[in-house]
Amino acid sequence: MPRTCKNSPNVFCYICGEFVVKSQRNALSSQVKTAYKRYFGFPVDERDKNWLPKICCNTCSRTLRGWRKGSHKSMPFIIPMVWSEPQNHENDCYFCMTVTKGFTKKNKKKIKYPIITSARRLVLSGNDTPTLCINSKEIVDDEIASSQITIPSSSIVSTMQPMSSCTSTSELHLITQSDLNDLVRDLGLSKLKAQLLGSRLKQWNLLDTNTRISYFRNRQEEFMRYFTKEDDLVFCNNAEELLQELGFPEGPDEWRLFIDSSKISLKGVLLHNGNKYPSVPVAHATNMKENYANMKLLLQKIKYSQYMWSICADLKVVAILTGLQGGYTKFCCFLCEWDSRAKEKHYVVKNWPRRDSLKPGTKNVNEEP
Repeated sequence: MPRTCKNSPNVFCYICGEFVVKSQRNALSSQVKTAYKRYFGFPVDERDKNWLPKICCNTCSRTLRGWRKGSHKSMPFIIPMVWSEPQNHENDCYFCMTVTKGFTKKNKKKIKYPIITSARRLVLSGNDTPTLCINSKEIVDDEIASSQITIPSSSIVSTMQPMSSCTSTSELHLITQSDLNDLVRDLGLSKLKAQLLGSRLKQWNLLDTNTRISYFRNRQEEFMRYFTKEDDLVFCNNAEELLQELGFPEGPDEWRLFIDSSKISLKGVLLHNGNKYPSVPVAHATNMKENYANMKLLLQKIKYSQYMWSICADLKVVAILTGLQGGYTKFCCFLCEWDSRAKEKHYVVKNWPRRDSLKPGTKNVNEEP
């Protein structure tokens, strides 16, 4: 592509792909990029390419920033513009094929946007059916018809076997809700990717009329009964039945409990000892710090005394669980009698005497382990 495009990429919104007048152009700020990643599930493409827009419109910027702050207003589409490098200026360049001359803020809604492979998105229509288009207000029927993908029925049947409703390999099988659920489960897709797969299959007319893509938005409801929320803490009230529901081995010897926290949350996760199964979250709390009271509450709520999993954590969490006093104190190690105040012995004495026991009130142990 030797020559430049008829329109600059930076007159189009990176998120929605629509033409933006000069007074409504905004830079892709860090707040918008963060909200974009959390909302759609993937980050903004920040490669230094001349075919990637570097701005967004007022509407997208305001909606994403408001959603990040807790607003219930959502974007009018589930997938934003997907940009890829155009192959030529004649029939595969979004910026050359879009006529923007003569359009202003008042009449820019009349602009017709091309439907090409280098710039496209999925837009939700009124009946929750994704439609392949670039402008949610203008759909060019002829171009959509020409861009539909035809898949041989024989390959579909062979991919989806076994399917009880297929009586012959020459018949086209429409994917039912149970078929789609099994496919998503076998592929291990996340909620966002499951909706994307369903949208593509719906676009290609491969789904049964009763198959709902929105099913995956609330697929966690079947596990909600195993969790309870009290104040800022959400915890699993029956870990054994939760593991049975997931089809995992429920024996306490099969799992270990991992406890850690970040600046904003405290969490507990079950990890499989053989790493054959994915992790299972059993506790999560916001605005709770790593201290003895919070750790004790977490272990009580998940009924740790009933399962007695092995615990893996960093040294700070281990010190808290064993009841040690924090700060600059003597005997601050849970394994030995290391003296943090004896600076003249640091890096000199390598072997310190081991602890005999952890008794509250002696050697820096002020809580029940």
